[in-house]
Amino acid sequence: MKLFDHLIQEKAQLEVKVLVSRLDASVCEEFKRYIDSLWAENLQQITLDMSSVHFIDSSGVGALIGIQKRWGRGTIMLRGVTSHVRSVIELLRLQREFTLLDE
Repeated sequence: MKLFDHLIQEKAQLEVKVLVSRLDASVCEEFKRYIDSLWAENLQQITLDMSSVHFIDSSGVGALIGIQKRWGRGTIMLRGVTSHVRSVIELLRLQREFTLLDE
């Protein structure tokens, strides 16, 4: 089963569709490896489509923060954030770290 998929929109932009409903400890290592495998020197922005993710735990939050730190602040954008994921991000005051895109 495919957990993630990606589309290079332009040379400097990448969109990743997160296909799992839970971003938790069971998939986080694979998620981080997948994102890291897409690294390119000229990549300036990654948009993560989170519309399928209905649950995120501390491992998932840690994965997002780790990716943001590795790739650089302002690089990661989250699209289609569900109410549970948004509430976790806001509870932890991480909305300053990620650009949240509304659909």
